[in-house]
Amino acid sequence: MSYLEKVNAYINLTRPYNATPTLLAFSVGYIFANSQPITFDFFVGLAILLLVHSMVTVQNDVEDLEIDRSNHAHTALLNQSVSVKNAKAFALGMGGTVICLAIISSSRVIHVVFATALIILSWLYNYKPFRLSQRPIASIFLLGLCYGALPFLYGYLLGGGYIKVSVALLLITSGLFLQRISLSIMKDYKDASGDKLHHKHTFYLTYGKKLTALISSLTVIMAYMLLIVFICTVIDFSIGTLLMLLIIFSLAARNIIWRLSQLKTNSEKGLNTIFKRNLIGQNQFDAALLLCLILF
Repeated sequence: MSYLEKVNAYINLTRPYNATPTLLAFSVGYIFANSQPITFDFFVGLAILLLVHSMVTVQNDVEDLEIDRSNHAHTALLNQSVSVKNAKAFALGMGGTVICLAIISSSRVIHVVFATALIILSWLYNYKPFRLSQRPIASIFLLGLCYGALPFLYGYLLGGGYIKVSVALLLITSGLFLQRISLSIMKDYKDASGDKLHHKHTFYLTYGKKLTALISSLTVIMAYMLLIVFICTVIDFSIGTLLMLLIIFSLAARNIIWRLSQLKTNSEKGLNTIFKRNLIGQNQFDAALLLCLILF
């Protein structure tokens, strides 16, 4: 295997593109704080979140190796372009790099606190005795926290914001948390056959398609309501903001319709297609939210 092929194998193992929602939530928090321009610490925060997300992805692939094999997944571990031993070392190296980046940064307290919290939560998610990835409700709650609320608060504090009880802060934190829950609860559609075979207790397999689809739809409706009310409370109205609000509202309406389509879909292949479409749709909505905060 050539050097470039090895690099590509490790990139495929970490699947960095899946970190987009987390990075967007962090950026929204940083811009919302609005007390200082973008600094080098902003990019350190992005790097830390990307590395943590990649580390968790690798850890999860190692722990679910046999499930992925049963699902005929195409991963670097299964095609043996990366060994399990090297994958574990790679994950450990990313965790060490995260701590080093946090310590040497100028805002080290904020970086260290959030980096440490995320690493601990990733351990709770992937490893025994807790292994929350196999606890249906706890896993979805944890993913909403780690990939929605916490990255937002990380960016918010790093951008100079401070925690206080305010309507706007509660609206956006709750909205991003619920939005991530709505998406995360759908992620197990694609691995359902292998999860059944290995008796993995996902929300979908434990509570069924109907309840999974219903909760996903209800939480995204609540999330978009909170986020749209939030944006209306923090921007000054003009023709430009009204046009931006129209775009945000249109994206929210489209994404809700896509979520509701779960209720009428029975095949797991079809449900997984809906999940992938909604992942892209969420990124588009969050990008529009971020752009609105930047411009107005």
